[in-house]
Amino acid sequence: FKDPCTKKKPEAPVQEKKVNEVPPPILTDNESLKILRDIASKEAEQFFENGQVLLAACSELAVNSCEKAVSILIRANELFLAYSVAKILKLSCIDEVTQLVGMRAEKLGLILEATQLFKSCKNPKIFPLFLVRQNLEFPKHGIEITKDEYEKLAKGSSSVEAV
Repeated sequence: FKDPCTKKKPEAPVQEKKVNEVPPPILTDNESLKILRDIASKEAEQFFENGQVLLAACSELAVNSCEKAVSILIRANELFLAYSVAKILKLSCIDEVTQLVGMRAEKLGLILEATQLFKSCKNPKIFPLFLVRQNLEFPKHGIEITKDEYEKLAKGSSSVEAV
């Protein structure tokens, strides 16, 4: 007589476990990076609001958001550090940062240094008024300005937009 409670269930085939088997990822690399960037961005925002600009920039640099880091430095008026980061990392925003540093040099009366910085830009968007006055490199950069515009600028602004 066989007891129905002691009946053995058929055994499932035993699968061999591979020694170095890695479980499939839950998130893809792109999804993980997006989440990390979102977290770093939020953290950077909090650091910035608390006056910790360098930590804010470092948060963005940690997840390879280099242009955001430079933007944070510019917003905090840390132009020299923004210039250094953009130059070392060869970012596409280097011309804009260079022009901001050039404008700072111009305000400090460092005309020669400002001139060198503006001349180093490949595609200037801003052209300093002192260079327009002196007519240095004027035709090379495609600056077209009428006499009326020049007089208007001479009264109030220190730079003109390139066309």
